[in-house]
Amino acid sequence: MQKVLIIRQGAIGDVVHTTNIYRSIKETYPNTQIDYLTKPLPAQLLENDSNLRRVIKLEDKKYSYLLKLANELRKEKYDLVINLQPSVRFKFLSFMIFPKKIVTYKKTFKLHAVENFFRTAKKALKEIENPNDLKLEIPQEIVEKVK
Repeated sequence: MQKVLIIRQGAIGDVVHTTNIYRSIKETYPNTQIDYLTKPLPAQLLENDSNLRRVIKLEDKKYSYLLKLANELRKEKYDLVINLQPSVRFKFLSFMIFPKKIVTYKKTFKLHAVENFFRTAKKALKEIENPNDLKLEIPQEIVEKVK
């Protein structure tokens, strides 16, 4: 895998529940470039993460916007899109990016979201192992402000 795009546009907690995925990918495939597409608010939590090449802010959910975004993202030539949004809109977006492979999240109520999300990624990347923890890289100056 050279380039991976992860899509999760949900709330902050939903996005935090996926941090083990890209960390595991980076541990297993250190040269992989990982991009993450999410809403502007949760994007702020990911912008300083050294495991991500870039964080793309989803500005709208209209099909016209998603098509324009797909045209831009298609230029990246992703090997894999991990679509953690089960909606038709994001299936459409994933398809229109034309990656080599797409895996899409399917919710099951028998598992916690963290495990459910991770199993979606593992469908395509069998070698990855779940680190069983969630982490955010927060710059020290922000930690100091919070203190």
